[in-house]
Amino acid sequence: MDSTASVRYDRGPRSRSRGGNVSKRGDLLRSYDTLAEIRALPDNWNGNGAPRFSPRLLDRICGIVETLPRQPDIFPTANDSIQLEYENSRGDYLEFEIFEDGRIKEFLCEAQGSRTQIVRQEALGETVRRFYE
Repeated sequence: MDSTASVRYDRGPRSRSRGGNVSKRGDLLRSYDTLAEIRALPDNWNGNGAPRFSPRLLDRICGIVETLPRQPDIFPTANDSIQLEYENSRGDYLEFEIFEDGRIKEFLCEAQGSRTQIVRQEALGETVRRFYE
């Protein structure tokens, strides 16, 4: 089993935010639902001994998604982190992995190549905006 994507949730069709408040609110509510599902995961949720996620980390993720211009797909990992994932119409992929210790790792894969770097929480919104330009 893949330790970084062991549990996937089928949240049905996603209506990506296109500027309307109703769509943005609906996307945010789906993010909250996903985070509530992750919050309910028990210890050993992946069958390989992964611990449950701390309320502190999940509260932090809730605060982050509230500030993002578009809602990500959200997944738990077996690395004591939560992944926020985006894919744009060009097929580019953007991922933020947010760790219990406060680190945020960004992974970007585009036609020109890929990169991984540690980023500040304050930069996430602008990174997402640029990703969709």
